[in-house]
Amino acid sequence: MESLDIERVIAEEDRRYAAWMAEARPLFAEGRHAEAQRLPSMPRWEVAPSPWAPLAVPLAAATIALVSSAGVFSDDQEPFTASDPAGDVSWRAIRADTPRLRLGIAHEHYDHGAAEADLNSVYPVERMAELAATGTIGAFHPVVSSFSGYMRDLWRWRREGAPGIARALAGAGVQAALLVPV
Repeated sequence: MESLDIERVIAEEDRRYAAWMAEARPLFAEGRHAEAQRLPSMPRWEVAPSPWAPLAVPLAAATIALVSSAGVFSDDQEPFTASDPAGDVSWRAIRADTPRLRLGIAHEHYDHGAAEADLNSVYPVERMAELAATGTIGAFHPVVSSFSGYMRDLWRWRREGAPGIARALAGAGVQAALLVPV
């Protein structure tokens, strides 16, 4: 697809999303989320099949990153915005060795009970470190990418959030990432 066609598709997606959000925002404000999602104007995101990309090195030699949608942030970072019905498409880079007491969760759209009992259920840094220590993976990338999985503006996430994480990981020489969806 030529660049101009891609720009046109993105502009049309943005227009459809903005029109739906204008109609849905009052429903979200009233707590009528399901009704907002059933509006006929809600755009649907078409996802093309992804090409299979085999791991270029053996798993035992690969550097693996952790990417979590649990909304984890460290106390020296801004929490994710939960009040916007469109969600927050930003992400946080967090050192994997950040002590648990310095981490918080800013994601209002799942029950935090399991995460509070064992953060590894949504942010498995200890399990990843164990895999690296036993040689199952070559190395655990020392920076975790975290975002809030609650977002309705998937088009903006596709243009801004996801490519930012991908660029950071590729630039760090990461061969693969484990996505922990919440």
